[in-house]
Amino acid sequence: INAEYMGSSGINAEYMGCELSLKHQRKVNKMSGKVSHDDEFEDFDSFKPKKFTSEQNISYFLIAFLISALPGYLYSGVYDLPIQDFGFLILLVTIFSAVLLTFAYRSVTSSTISKLLSNRRGAHNKKSKVSKEEFEQAQEKGAETESLSWSIFFNNFLFVVLFLFLAFYVFRNLNTPYNYTLSMSISAALTWQLSNSLA
Repeated sequence: INAEYMGSSGINAEYMGCELSLKHQRKVNKMSGKVSHDDEFEDFDSFKPKKFTSEQNISYFLIAFLISALPGYLYSGVYDLPIQDFGFLILLVTIFSAVLLTFAYRSVTSSTISKLLSNRRGAHNKKSKVSKEEFEQAQEKGAETESLSWSIFFNNFLFVVLFLFLAFYVFRNLNTPYNYTLSMSISAALTWQLSNSLA
């Protein structure tokens, strides 16, 4: 038993020695300006998924609702889909599409923020008058603005292209209500799925 205990103590001491050695090596790398693979993974793990506030979610939904409402306005004004007869259908399809687009906005925004911040890691100049915390906050705010702009552009462009293709090519021979419902729903669903796969 004593031999086993001594053996396990030796293993623990060896493990602690390795851990201290790694910590010391990281410290030396930081002082010398070198970045090890372990440090890269540690910094990459520090970028957590973006948590969206209620105000941001509402803003995303309003933008998505506006984009989703445009085809309904087009169909009601140009095609045989009057609001007085199909208003409930248009509203239901618009809300459904807006919800899916909102999820697509969130997905692309979150992944883009993580990529931007990871690429810009370590850009702070120690001689600058701005503290590291203030620099990181400004960097994160700028990344959020860029990510949101890219997300809105990417998802809206994808949604519009898919809608035009489905409405005026795939489902062009269907009755107007079916054409509108299928084109809108499938376009929004595909945009959401593609945004998740590309994120």
